[in-house]
Amino acid sequence: MMGFTFLTDKLMEDFEHYLCHFQYNHVVRQGIRSQTCISKNYSKSEVEEIVKSFKNCEFPIVFTAGSKSTIKFWDYHIGLKYGNDKTEVYIHEMLVREPLIENCTRGITMASYILMNKKFGVKRMIVPFDLEELGDCGDFLMNSDSVQFTSIIDLD
Repeated sequence: MMGFTFLTDKLMEDFEHYLCHFQYNHVVRQGIRSQTCISKNYSKSEVEEIVKSFKNCEFPIVFTAGSKSTIKFWDYHIGLKYGNDKTEVYIHEMLVREPLIENCTRGITMASYILMNKKFGVKRMIVPFDLEELGDCGDFLMNSDSVQFTSIIDLD
């Protein structure tokens, strides 16, 4: 059974170890979509930088596999920061495994469902690419801007 958690100090070492040993695409890095992301294993120093950036997010969401699974972490992880105010977030970090498009879609959709919880108070998520490229991201209202390559998902 898959679930999510926020990256804590307790999970950090396992997450770092996992990122060093499994290939991921660094799709969004510090709020900017990578135009040349490739699936690769990251060095220890690269992983430390990625994890530090995740930890600095208000919502460092990592997806975990169930306790009976041999796989510790899932195929997509997303770090979100507040935007103009605390009702708006944007993707600051996003790591996905292959298949790239499907896992981007799944990660964004899962983060949207998590943030819909009223306790977070988030009403909009800004995504640094045109979601129409990805396909179905659930039943959310979206505004895509193909010129700016951004999308806004209405979570309210």
